[in-house]
Amino acid sequence: MINQILSKRTIRTLLNYSLLLLLAMILWGCSNGAEESDQEARQIVNEYLRAIKDEQFKTAASYYPEEARQQWYDFLVKAQQDKGLLKEIETENVEANTVYSGKFFLIFIHTYNEKRNAREIITVLKKITDEKPYIVSHKIKLDRLQEDL
Repeated sequence: MINQILSKRTIRTLLNYSLLLLLAMILWGCSNGAEESDQEARQIVNEYLRAIKDEQFKTAASYYPEEARQQWYDFLVKAQQDKGLLKEIETENVEANTVYSGKFFLIFIHTYNEKRNAREIITVLKKITDEKPYIVSHKIKLDRLQEDL
């Protein structure tokens, strides 16, 4: 009956548009989840940095996997000794990279500290099997001292 009303070409065109619409809906649904993950990652990093600024290193270390917390606690204490108290943070860039097991977020920041400023990269992982993202690494590159220049 439909064949009698619509030509084969019209039916094919309608099917193509339907597939395009379905694909657009799927992609739109995926992008909302990506934005939510991005917000979660930023929130984790903000809380982590606030704990560091407040010198709550055990709290900051709690954003890492349990088996690595002591190692990161020691790292954060040593980093503060080298940099001094954290005064100000400037986010420079956020990059996201999707992998099979989830999504990595690299947050590039510049910290202004009591002794030495630094450029830092904090990596957050949101696994598809986990409820919340967590920090997997924190790299610090101290800026050169004025007398070094």
